Amino acid sequence: LPTAAEERQAIARMSDVDLVVIDRTPLTLFGLGQFGEGYAKEIGAWLERDFRLIASIDGSGKELTGIDVYKRQRSE
Repeated sequence: LPTAAEERQAIARMSDVDLVVIDRTPLTLFGLGQFGEGYAKEIGAWLERDFRLIASIDGSGKELTGIDVYKRQRSE
């Protein structure tokens, strides 16, 4: 998403999302780094704040670096 405001709108639309899978491959081809660092910084901060990393799966091969799986932390 091109702006932080649009990312915040997307976050609001994802209020019922409980599981998120992120590809860790940097998008250097497009001049961007990893998700949450080089782009999607608002969404990355939302994941860090509201979700817990439950799995990291390393990829194989030259292009794939792996995925991270996040589960929403619900207050009881």
